[in-house]
Amino acid sequence: MNTIDYFRTWTLTNGEVVTFATETDRQIEETGARVLGIEPIHPLYSELTGKLKQTYQVAAGNPVTAEKEKAEYYRDNRYGALVAFVRNALYDSDSAIVEAAESIMDVVNNIGNPTDHSDSKETAELHSLVAQLTPLLPQIATIGANVRLQELEAANSEFERLQNKWYKAGAQKLSGNLTVVRKQWAPVYKSIIYRINALIEINGIEPYKAFVDAHNKTIASYRNILAQRKGIRKANEVKK
Repeated sequence: MNTIDYFRTWTLTNGEVVTFATETDRQIEETGARVLGIEPIHPLYSELTGKLKQTYQVAAGNPVTAEKEKAEYYRDNRYGALVAFVRNALYDSDSAIVEAAESIMDVVNNIGNPTDHSDSKETAELHSLVAQLTPLLPQIATIGANVRLQELEAANSEFERLQNKWYKAGAQKLSGNLTVVRKQWAPVYKSIIYRINALIEINGIEPYKAFVDAHNKTIASYRNILAQRKGIRKANEVKK
């Protein structure tokens, strides 16, 4: 492997992204930021990785955290499934379906992407989205998205229930929002990977090989975790 694999870190849970970021930082330090050609970027990456760890640490000891994180991942997944379903309907050969999908997308676009916000803000935005889509139930039925909308509404309510349970179990209000820190961290990580891959094209693999090999193994490990999770989820859906 002569370059670093592209990896969508947004698919990781909060706990996983903290571990991934920390492991990546260690791999950078072992090879050396100067050797990798990322000396100007690495201090910011290390700072944001530290913020990820610090922010997550507040929640890590709470017994509800793992359950809450799964619910958060699932509701984001259901939001994505609904939007993808509506977008696909925009290209249907039936003009009635296309017209219905356009009406729904107008509402979706007006709300914006709720997953860009903090947990509580996302919950409120999704409640608002469902409320604004309720008058469009006939159009939603026309494109066959009823189940997708119901799944999203149920997933959002379940996350809200678990978040309240999480606070009651003793969680502190986070000093920083983990979602916000992740959004700051992700583009810096991406810049590092793109920069190293670009330097490989110029200088060849040898100066970067140790880091590339180690980091690709880490990425492969997390992809395996995600594949197993996807398989378990599909198996559970079949059982229902």
